[in-house]
Amino acid sequence: YCHLVARGQLEEVVRDTAGCAATAGLPITARFGIGCYLSAPIVLADGTVWGTVCCFSTHPRPELRDEDAR
Repeated sequence: YCHLVARGQLEEVVRDTAGCAATAGLPITARFGIGCYLSAPIVLADGTVWGTVCCFSTHPRPELRDEDAR
């Protein structure tokens, strides 16, 4: 998940991983029971994404907002 966010291939807020085409089929989603995901990329001064700070829950969280990633 973090790698996908850092590469710009996944949104920073995934409210329901089962309903997201980018995450629903990932083996790690089922293995860890990831229901939702929130990530804040760490961007260096030159614009390079260095990594992310992230968290997840085993349940979908439809109430998450894009602002929650900030």
